Amino acid sequence: MCNHFNVRCILFTGVAGGLQEGQQIGDLVLGSEVVNHDMDCTGFVMGPKTHALGEIPFVGWRFYEADKAMLALAQACQPPTPTLTQLEP
Repeated sequence: MCNHFNVRCILFTGVAGGLQEGQQIGDLVLGSEVVNHDMDCTGFVMGPKTHALGEIPFVGWRFYEADKAMLALAQACQPPTPTLTQLEP
């Protein structure tokens, strides 16, 4: 599909989040790299090679780096001020 539509970039909105002290639900976290935490081939041994958690066998990828230009653009954005709306009963 990406080839068919000549996709230039893909924006991923995460489903996990940051693990830094002080981060809270709803915080916006921009990652310079991500890892697929569901990928577990640590038990898959090929010769002397073992795999780290998140590593894709035969490819050797573990971390995916963010596009530097897109990351800089996101970092330059000022998030909107949150507003609270009271719902009437």
